[in-house]
Amino acid sequence: MEADLHMHTVASDGTDTLEERIDQASEKDLDAIAITDHNTVNDDLEGRFKVDEETGLNIITGAEIECRVQGQSIEILSYFLDPASGNLQDLLTEIYEMRCERLEDIIKNLNEEISYELTRKEVFEHVTANPGRIHIAQAMVEAEDLEEVETVQDAFRGYIGSDRPAYISAPKKDAGEVISTVLESGGVPVLAHPGRDLGDEKAKQVIRELAEHGLKGLEVEYSWIKARKKGFGVNFGRERTGRLAEAFDLVETGGSDCHGSGAQRFLIGSVKAPEDAVGQLADLSDLQQSPF
Repeated sequence: MEADLHMHTVASDGTDTLEERIDQASEKDLDAIAITDHNTVNDDLEGRFKVDEETGLNIITGAEIECRVQGQSIEILSYFLDPASGNLQDLLTEIYEMRCERLEDIIKNLNEEISYELTRKEVFEHVTANPGRIHIAQAMVEAEDLEEVETVQDAFRGYIGSDRPAYISAPKKDAGEVISTVLESGGVPVLAHPGRDLGDEKAKQVIRELAEHGLKGLEVEYSWIKARKKGFGVNFGRERTGRLAEAFDLVETGGSDCHGSGAQRFLIGSVKAPEDAVGQLADLSDLQQSPF
């Protein structure tokens, strides 16, 4: 099965709708995709998966949930989620509220640095389901009296980047709680791009702890080269990730981390999961009858 199991839509920081994603996947002759928006389940996804009537494409309901383990920021890709799960929605709501509070604190810091009084309303007009610094940057670009910020990049470089004066780090839930909630909702938790987020020496220790919490897979196939070009610190790639998956008996998955046709990372179908990945993930979910 040709599958790309990591992509985003307008529900978080992607540039395309679910329908546009379906059309793009069909053009790439993919058999399956997973919609994995940041800290949210796309509202257009119902049930754990569906088959598009027009294209025959299998669409897996997922999310990419930010969390923390051993002081490391990581992201858990979650597949075959039940969007109606109360525990899952409670977790995502709590993350949403934490991120909103962070934005408000950044706005306060920012207003001490700029010649403009940026308001919460101006920022939150841009927020969909996953509040982030990008929404502050967009509001800054639109502010008519803020001439020093003409682009989103100007906002990050000058004010809200990780080493800039208005920056506040994002609060994150514990990885064990996230994995437990995903499992309770019938989903399958997978660690996204390990070599991008984990140091080479600490990776084995962290993955061992995550496996003890119930982690089921590692994202082995990933756009590692593109990530390096984008400035991400990639510590190791598919070969080391594959060995770690084998060491802890975890499913090997894969995806492009595509952000859409309007983004610099328009990568759909450029990275595919191993042929049996979708079936293995479905078997690990609580689907009553797997079609994969």
